[in-house]
Amino acid sequence: QVDAKESLLVVPNVFTPNGDGVNDEFRVLYRSLRSFSIWIYNRWQHLIYESNDPAKGWDGRINGKKAPESAYFYIIEARGTDGEKYKLSGAINLLR
Repeated sequence: QVDAKESLLVVPNVFTPNGDGVNDEFRVLYRSLRSFSIWIYNRWQHLIYESNDPAKGWDGRINGKKAPESAYFYIIEARGTDGEKYKLSGAINLLR
């Protein structure tokens, strides 16, 4: 038996916003989402980024300034067009 899903949501755990054009934004890999919300927090639990658009990514800046290398934390809530519910959370490592 094969269970095929229409929706998909994959979250990386590291990105390198150093301006080389490779992996410069924290972005999720997604397919067929009906709704999407992401919140990113620093280690002091301050909200530093939020979006409802999975096509947009965080560029590693906080209030227009480069965020320091560190671990940041995300919470994602999404729903696929196939009814699949996603509630994900974890760490993102920002490396320059």
